[in-house]
Amino acid sequence: MVTGAFLMLFAESIFFQSLPLATWAIFVTLAAGIYIVSTEEKALEERFGDEYRTYKRNVPRWIPRTTPWIR
Repeated sequence: MVTGAFLMLFAESIFFQSLPLATWAIFVTLAAGIYIVSTEEKALEERFGDEYRTYKRNVPRWIPRTTPWIR
């Protein structure tokens, strides 16, 4: 979902040929990326422990897998 939002922001900046929108897309992507890694993932590790670490090793963060992950 987050990757889709990033792609839409970049697509809009290209479609409208807008440098301010491209700058905003870069800022939002970097800010969200930093927040997700530093806050959300740490909270999930604390809550779910090794189960989440195993999940994280097998499922890419930003680009979806082409095959399902089977435990």
